[in-house]
Amino acid sequence: MTQHPSIKAVSFDDLDKLYGAVQFQDALAEFIAHINYPGTSGNALRAHAVNTLISFCSISIFHKVKFTSKNIEPVEIVDVIHVQLEQKDTCGRIIPKRFDTALVLTKCQDGTHRNDHEFQSCCHLYLTQNAVQVTG
Repeated sequence: MTQHPSIKAVSFDDLDKLYGAVQFQDALAEFIAHINYPGTSGNALRAHAVNTLISFCSISIFHKVKFTSKNIEPVEIVDVIHVQLEQKDTCGRIIPKRFDTALVLTKCQDGTHRNDHEFQSCCHLYLTQNAVQVTG
């Protein structure tokens, strides 16, 4: 991660408009509930998510994220994700927004890999987890 965010505060409403992150707040609440209540799934997880209080209304955005090797010395960059919002070129033509996609395989605390549903949830919210500093 870069030391400073590309944009310091983007509201949940603007996340939908600028980044296409539809229902971000609901997904974040579900992710936090999953961290707080491991092993819970389905309707019980959704019930915990509904009762999750998110006490902020904006998050920091990073337009460039570097993935580095973890167990190799010296540490080297293995991949980079870029985000570019919609822009206009010098002739006034619209350049569409561009988002790189990354799948991040994570391990459970017992060292096993997450199942498909947990993996998808974790991947979808990986950058969110770092931006809002949710630990788990």
